[in-house]
Amino acid sequence: MTARATEQIGEAIFHVLFSAAVLHVFDPATLVPWNGLSVRVDPVEAVFDYSMPAIGFSHLRLRSLKPEVRRRALSWLWQYGGRPAMRGVLEANDAYPTDVQVMFAKWLREESPELSALSFDELRALGQLYDWGLSEFGGLPERSVFDRVVRRRSSVSLFEHLVDETFVGRETELQALRNFVGVVAPSIWERLRSFVGLESQPPMVLWGPGGIGKTALIGKFLLEHVNAPQSGWFPFSYLTFDSETVDIREPFTLLVAVTSQLEFQVPDGSAGDSEFPKPRK
Repeated sequence: MTARATEQIGEAIFHVLFSAAVLHVFDPATLVPWNGLSVRVDPVEAVFDYSMPAIGFSHLRLRSLKPEVRRRALSWLWQYGGRPAMRGVLEANDAYPTDVQVMFAKWLREESPELSALSFDELRALGQLYDWGLSEFGGLPERSVFDRVVRRRSSVSLFEHLVDETFVGRETELQALRNFVGVVAPSIWERLRSFVGLESQPPMVLWGPGGIGKTALIGKFLLEHVNAPQSGWFPFSYLTFDSETVDIREPFTLLVAVTSQLEFQVPDGSAGDSEFPKPRK
């Protein structure tokens, strides 16, 4: 084999890698090399050493590029032609509509993500774009802002499947929770009472038959709370007493559970840019 032929094969492999770089997951056999090739190569062999089995897609035998390979390939495409070059490569291939792929497509269209409107799963998908190195090319929120939103959203991620577009009503109960906590659209009277502090307040107990929607109601309120303006937010903890790690007879287990949740929401031990409400009596 001549040196020129070897060079052409190496170039062909790079073109296959460029195609794989714009796909979250892919079937190597179906990759369409970017920009056409003068030398035919087997795409399966071309990407095998540069890729790994895609987590969650092994049953489909899909693969994903290794992170460092993807970053280098995307960086090359960006320097070559920016978003138009990446779009051209993507349009030549069939992409699996994963959450990450959807986020990447929006980034290519220069759609700025509204972080507060994203679910926790969507935020995790968006986080992949930072790992791909796309924040260096613009179009993504500051990483520190993104990380703060993820920390806050993760605290209520377990409720998201309970609170979707089918959740309606319960406005009276939600307002009672808002008034009690006093952080999401509290009434004027509640603000005044909290400020003056003339009376202490007993715990609120939410009760009802199993399956009536108690957890969904709390979840709806907490999701509102997480999306509240920064000045109206403070960290919270959610404890389930049917957990094996929480025992009401052992107060230390409660402290450990609460501390771990608060540490995750505010890892530096401060409120950051938020203003904490005055302590309630």
